[in-house]
Amino acid sequence: MLQSVLQYLIESTLYLITFLLIYRLFLSKLTHFTWMRVFLLGGLALGLILPLITLPLNWHHMLPGASSIDKPLNLTFLNVDSTLSQRNPGNPAPEKNPITFWGILGYGLNIFYLSVVIYKLNQLSKKLLSIRSSIRNNLGEKKDGYWFIHLKTTSPAFSFFNYIFISKHLGSMGNEEIERISSHEIIHAKQYHTADILFIELVSVLFWFNPLIRIFKEYLQEVHEYLADENILKNKAMKQSYSNLLLKLTTEENPPILSSAFSARQISRRIRMIEKSKSLPQYRILFFLLLPVAVFLLMSFSYLETRSNPNPLTVEPQASTAVSANQHKVGKITWVNNTIYSDAQLNKKLGIKSGDDYSIDHLNQRLWGLDAVSSMDAVSSLYLDNGYLFFQAEVEENPKDDGFIDLTITIYEGLQVKIRQILITGNGNIPKKDILEKILIQQGELFSKTKLINSVHAIAQMDQFDLENILPNPTPIKDPLTGEFTLVDIEFKLTEKK
Repeated sequence: MLQSVLQYLIESTLYLITFLLIYRLFLSKLTHFTWMRVFLLGGLALGLILPLITLPLNWHHMLPGASSIDKPLNLTFLNVDSTLSQRNPGNPAPEKNPITFWGILGYGLNIFYLSVVIYKLNQLSKKLLSIRSSIRNNLGEKKDGYWFIHLKTTSPAFSFFNYIFISKHLGSMGNEEIERISSHEIIHAKQYHTADILFIELVSVLFWFNPLIRIFKEYLQEVHEYLADENILKNKAMKQSYSNLLLKLTTEENPPILSSAFSARQISRRIRMIEKSKSLPQYRILFFLLLPVAVFLLMSFSYLETRSNPNPLTVEPQASTAVSANQHKVGKITWVNNTIYSDAQLNKKLGIKSGDDYSIDHLNQRLWGLDAVSSMDAVSSLYLDNGYLFFQAEVEENPKDDGFIDLTITIYEGLQVKIRQILITGNGNIPKKDILEKILIQQGELFSKTKLINSVHAIAQMDQFDLENILPNPTPIKDPLTGEFTLVDIEFKLTEKK
């Protein structure tokens, strides 16, 4: 659980940093303000949502040249340790303690996180109540669908949805200046800028620990001001007088955090933007960088996650969240993408037929094997013993109303892989030739999982090496002629007994 949270935080941070860099480097100097607003809101939403999305297992096999992106595998799925421990019953596995340091840490962090969320929600509620109090306790008048509330604050003006708050200290100004201030705030209300701020405030409550949210908010509030200024200055002759008005209204007092404010700390940037020439329409294409970059990051993270678990045998098979295994029967079994073996051959190896009691554990046992012994008789052995080192399979459950579950098993076969060379390391006193005699796989042969496991057992029987450290390390190699990963080097890393 803690690892998943950390992975989400890392991915979401990388998303947000990337989107902020794109905005800062390519977009922040443009005058396409509506597009800038959409980019910031969309980038923030995508940065928080996309890390929760994982592409289907082995999506990369569907891409052109997919076999060329298969990377070196960590064959922990051989489960060598489990069979060696079976041959040494005197060294039983230690019992698991349900109470662990990481478990306690996880609970503590959850409590701390929720406590801060509750505190932040309370602060947000106080701000909302403060605005409501300002509305109720001050005189107001309705004009053209907007409520104008007169306050004693030194902040000249701000808005909250269709409520426009005007400082009484503006009475010394001329009617024309007050009208521009009111028009500015009405634009904020018309374009629902308050909704943007509330959205970011809610996000900052849930992600209070992420300082990047505050940067998004600052950029977005700045764009809100640009949008309002742009609408006011449709008459170009007003630029100089409007700039002077901005300087005149500059104040150090901050308006309510949930409002869109007339005066802001970025006055100088607003004035520069007022004087800036309009950006060319073709620059709008830069805003579409968000989509390909988001897709690229999503595919990259999904690919890395898949490669970190290159084969379902490396993890504990998980039960489906859709069904209860003890209450259903196996329905129709459909195989997809299998070209090497027929449906009949795969069904025979699977050993499960329609009408059998359904169990996800038993299905994984027959599909992958949960240890080295059972995996030799699993469906995966058909492929892994015939050179298909990159074989994988994905199961989709389709529950029916009659209590049966139809199973769709999608096969990803990949290319056959031959052994290029066998390497031995860590044998200080034992001759290499003596070890090679125990290894059942030879250079030029197709990769075979069973032979590899039996080779490990044979080396273990020499009683010269540490059993826990007899680990084969296969490294796929590109064929120089085809450019595909069709070769593999296998390194046996050994540790001699002392």
